[in-house]
Amino acid sequence: MDQIRLLCLFSIFYVASVVVGIGYANGADDGKSRMSYWNTAFPKSPLPSKAVQQLLNLAGETSNTGFGKQALNLAPEIPINNYGSSKEETPAEPDLTTFFQGQDLQQKGKTVTLRLLKPTSNKATLLSRQVAKSIPFSSSKLPEILTYFGVKPNSLAAGLMKQTIEECEAPAIKAEGKYCLTSLESLIDFTVSNLGKDVGVYTTEAETDKKQEYSIETNGVQSIGDKIIVCHKENYVYGVFYCHIFYDRKTKAYTVPLVSADGATKAKAVAVCHMDTASWNPKNVAFRVLNKKPGNTVHVCHFLGTTSLLFVPM
Repeated sequence: MDQIRLLCLFSIFYVASVVVGIGYANGADDGKSRMSYWNTAFPKSPLPSKAVQQLLNLAGETSNTGFGKQALNLAPEIPINNYGSSKEETPAEPDLTTFFQGQDLQQKGKTVTLRLLKPTSNKATLLSRQVAKSIPFSSSKLPEILTYFGVKPNSLAAGLMKQTIEECEAPAIKAEGKYCLTSLESLIDFTVSNLGKDVGVYTTEAETDKKQEYSIETNGVQSIGDKIIVCHKENYVYGVFYCHIFYDRKTKAYTVPLVSADGATKAKAVAVCHMDTASWNPKNVAFRVLNKKPGNTVHVCHFLGTTSLLFVPM
C-alpha cells in the first residue's frame, strides 16, 4: 500500500514538475498570463513598481524562478510576522533595527541599522493555482511532502519546511485574519475579496543590500492607511506568502524615506506600526527588544523586508 501511495506521489510530482518546467521554459507567455490576471483583477490600480513585479515574478522571468530544495534559504532570518509566537528567539543580527516605536518615525536625527536584501534573495516561485492544489501543504502530510521533494526527514531543509508550515497553521491573534497563499491567483483573489479592485501595493526598495546605518527623513514619512493586508514571503520549496489582515484597524502603515550616513545611498521603506499589542504573546521577541510588555497602548513597529508586500485600498 505504501509503495502504491509513493508511486502516486511521485507521479503527481512529475506532472507538477513538468507543468512548472513548461511555465519556466515559456517565460514570455507565463508573464503575459500573470500580468493579465493582475490587470483584470485591479483594472483601476496603477501598474506595480518594478520591485513588486520582481517579487511576484509578474513577467515570468526564468531567472527569478525557484522550485524545490534550491529555493530554500538555509540561513534564514528570524520571522517577525507571527505575533502569537511564544518562541524566545534572538534575531540573527542583534545590531539590526528589528523593532522600534511609533514616535521614532518623527524623531529628527533618528537612525536605524538595516540590511535590505534584494527582492530576488528569495526566488521561490508562486505556482499556478492548479499545480499548487495538487501538492499537499499541512503538518499531517509532512512526511509525504518531504518524499515529494526528495528532502531527508532530519535535514536542515526539512526543519525549515516544517517551520513554515507550522507558522501557517498557528492560530491568528485577536482581530487578525491570516492565510498562507501558494499561487498568484489566490494572492490576488484574497486581496480583492478584502480590499476591492482599486488597491495600491508597496514594498521596501533599496539601492544596496549591504548592512547600512540610515537616517529617517522625518519630513517625508507618509501614512498610507490602516486598512491593510501584509504578505510576507516564506522560506519554502516554492512560493508561499503568509498574508494577514487586521480587522480592528489598529495597525497603521507608512512609507519611510531613508538615507545613509554619507548621503550616498537611499531607500524607501515600508513600516507597519501595531497600536494595540494586548493580545500578543508576552514572550514575543519584540517585547524583549523594546523592553516593553504587551498592552493596548504599547506600540510595536517594524520595517517590512524587501520580500514582503503591503496592499491598501486607493
